[in-house]
Amino acid sequence: MKIIHLHSNVEWGGGEEQILLLAASLKSDDYFEPCIYTPANGLLFERAKEAGLKVYDFSELENADCTNAILHAHDSAALNAGQKLKAPLVYTRRIISPLGKSFFSRRKYSPAKIDQLVAVSETVKEVLVKGGYPADKIKVVQDALDLNLLDAVKPVQEKLPSPRICGLGKLSPKKNWKFFIDVMAELKEREKLVYGFIAGEGPERKALETQISRQGLQHQMKLLGFRKDALGLLKASDILLFPSLAEGASVSIRQAMVLQVPVVCLDTSGCTESLNGYGWIAESATVAEAADLIETILSGPDQAASRTAAGRADACSRFSLAVYTEAMREIYSECI
Repeated sequence: MKIIHLHSNVEWGGGEEQILLLAASLKSDDYFEPCIYTPANGLLFERAKEAGLKVYDFSELENADCTNAILHAHDSAALNAGQKLKAPLVYTRRIISPLGKSFFSRRKYSPAKIDQLVAVSETVKEVLVKGGYPADKIKVVQDALDLNLLDAVKPVQEKLPSPRICGLGKLSPKKNWKFFIDVMAELKEREKLVYGFIAGEGPERKALETQISRQGLQHQMKLLGFRKDALGLLKASDILLFPSLAEGASVSIRQAMVLQVPVVCLDTSGCTESLNGYGWIAESATVAEAADLIETILSGPDQAASRTAAGRADACSRFSLAVYTEAMREIYSECI
């Protein structure tokens, strides 16, 4: 039985990583045979080829042989494309935006047109149910982590000043990196010498660079751009500051948990669900509170280490690739 993954984006993020992990984990499966349709100029296409997976340009999807196949769409455009083909259809929902109420949106997301909707967290499911999607038509399958890969991560070797506050993610408004910079400015005002690094690229780069300059943080705050060694940077950091305003489920937070890097974030449901009580939450969402939490972690390393050790055990239990793959195999089997 072929599992045809449909993906229309060219960028790389948590969702793309999950597609690659799932397809690779089923590569040697006795029953399910994965392949991926994704833009040929995208990062997933390149990395899927490197992993030895069958991968085709998304524009060739109309020519796909869907005999004995299950389609698995991973974004809105992929869902549209999948609904034009004759095969059982699974759709994974990663974002926490409510479903649209227009006629076309209601038709696209109709339970009659999707054999199984998979939410990546209880947070995503809750938003869907509030929008009217039947709760019994949604299954929650937590995104997986490649624990072997994370255990093999080595800290970056480049000389970076410390203590280091790290941020990972796209430079977009939703990620709220302006808050990160404000926290760095607050710590500087308190005469607390720390250094901030954000690994990621995106449309807000110029605005963030301007803010860094305006607040006099050029020597303490760096935008590193896209980094293939982002996990090594995280491993070498003292704290992950993740101020996102909206997350279905945060891969970066979960990776930090496994790497035993303390996490400071805002009280957003996708983030707190991922942390499961093993992080430091700025419940008031104020710059001052986030700065207080960072100072608490840096001044009490033993207490922080105890919490992060417990967090690692929790993350390894909840987010293992074996658990994720088995859950998806069950969903595919039910669709047959």
